[in-house]
Amino acid sequence: MDSPLNATELPVFDNPKDGLSFLDAQEQVAIKELHDEALQQMADAQEDPTTQNYFMRTDKRTVVKDDKEYGYCLKNHIPMKVIPYGHALQLLKEQEARAKNRLKAKKKKKVARASRKKNRK
Repeated sequence: MDSPLNATELPVFDNPKDGLSFLDAQEQVAIKELHDEALQQMADAQEDPTTQNYFMRTDKRTVVKDDKEYGYCLKNHIPMKVIPYGHALQLLKEQEARAKNRLKAKKKKKVARASRKKNRK
């Protein structure tokens, strides 16, 4: 990190309090620059989902989709694991497949029930 002042331009203070306040001000400027840089990097990473990490509920092996579910998991001490983008994508595909199979089974049962009811008459 480049200092705004060169070593030859450093001020000389007779009072130690003035010197400390100057150093504190320099430190605050450096911290603000680092904070701004970190915020920029997080914003850039947020736009690209492949660089992000996701949470998986280890009890159901599903991806945590939103803040509400994340809070629920924390509140109820549901174990979660950090997973990369590729693994999260695979888990989401598996979730969709299970949901489709569940709907197919439900529809099949409904048709069978209607068929039995129709055959009784």
